[in-house]
Amino acid sequence: MQILKKISFVIPTLNEAGTIGPGLQALQTYRRKGHEVIVVDGGSTDDTRLQAEPLADQVLEAARGRAAQMNAGAQIASGEVLMFLHADTYLSDNADEGVLSALQGGAKRWGWCRVHLDNPAWPFRIIERLMAWRARCTRVCTGDQAQFVTKDLFRKLGGFPALPLMEDVALSKLLRASGAPACAEVTATTSARRWETNGILRTVLLMWWLRWLYFIGVSPSALLEKYYPQTRPEPAKPATFEFPAACIAVFARPPVPGKVKTRLLPALGPQRATALYEAMLHRCLETLGQATLAPLDLWVADNPEHAGLTSFSTVADIHVQTGADLGERMMHTMTEVLSRPRTEAVLFLGTDCPAMDAAYVRMALSALASGIDVVLGPAEDGGYVLLGLGGSHPELFRDIPWGTERVAERTRARIHQLGLSYLELNTMWDVDVADDLPRLAQLDPPLAW
Repeated sequence: MQILKKISFVIPTLNEAGTIGPGLQALQTYRRKGHEVIVVDGGSTDDTRLQAEPLADQVLEAARGRAAQMNAGAQIASGEVLMFLHADTYLSDNADEGVLSALQGGAKRWGWCRVHLDNPAWPFRIIERLMAWRARCTRVCTGDQAQFVTKDLFRKLGGFPALPLMEDVALSKLLRASGAPACAEVTATTSARRWETNGILRTVLLMWWLRWLYFIGVSPSALLEKYYPQTRPEPAKPATFEFPAACIAVFARPPVPGKVKTRLLPALGPQRATALYEAMLHRCLETLGQATLAPLDLWVADNPEHAGLTSFSTVADIHVQTGADLGERMMHTMTEVLSRPRTEAVLFLGTDCPAMDAAYVRMALSALASGIDVVLGPAEDGGYVLLGLGGSHPELFRDIPWGTERVAERTRARIHQLGLSYLELNTMWDVDVADDLPRLAQLDPPLAW
């Protein structure tokens, strides 16, 4: 049985120059006792990092977003226990002893602390009790409650899910499946500024409403807009679109070396493969944006705040895909897009077909606007580079052998089985393996990568 001796306190920050100093000062006693403080900054434009450096064991920068930042801190942590703190959270005396005691013996491997809000008014005592009651009943805690977990379990579960909001709730749901939580005899005092600024009743109702929406399946990206209404600057949008009742949903990944175009890694290596992926992503989004065919959304596998994704002013919004496989992710996207007012069609595109031009996409959108139920743009490898839907057809995403040469074939069979009207465009080639690379020379204009 592993003996737990060291805690790594992981603190995500973003423009916390006004609060980070006192918060880190309060943790110095734990550093002197052999524990570790890691600050992970999300790109602050103030003096956050400068203030943190003398008061932390490690200060690093990661892609913006609490989930990504805390995962980055956990990756380099040396303690057997990870404790995630907000910059404005303070722990009661001997918090390390309380946390380690709650976990010793191995019966419990995760938990949270008692929360205390720093405003002395009686309504805040009620909020504290409601938070404690909710956590006990649901076995789900939030970041304000100083979530802690053994490093082994955290890494086994893959860390915080890559969500822009509700990452603490999502992790709790994974953790509770592994065993009962511990409520440590430790008080986490956190700022009441959110309630003071926005109003107590309004903030409580908003938080409970957001959790309910998350429970019933609303995407964290949509919830982020409700929680932080000005999270992303309004993109530059054209006054009119050629097909305003449609939405183009481009599926992509953050351009991270070793995570994109993995089948090309033996031929190109991680850096060149990533450069090719970025070039195809830029070509796709710039082509569609300049054509102003329809509103354009980018749906990414994770990390929507990655700098390689946020620079496209023609993209209406960036969302995180949800689902266990490609079919579930497309089905979820279809449902969300078609729930928007005055949106009647959705067109799915990938980024691996640099030969696709605006004319090809226009043909698909024109067919959908004329009343065609499904438009398919097949790929030479047996998949498809484009799928357009003139309405909700979830059956098209069920029981499809994704990643095989039978995807388009099975999709055609399902279309006929459902009796849907159908148009198939010309077959296109995409870039997946080394044998596809020579065809890049055929492109006009050339692809610079």
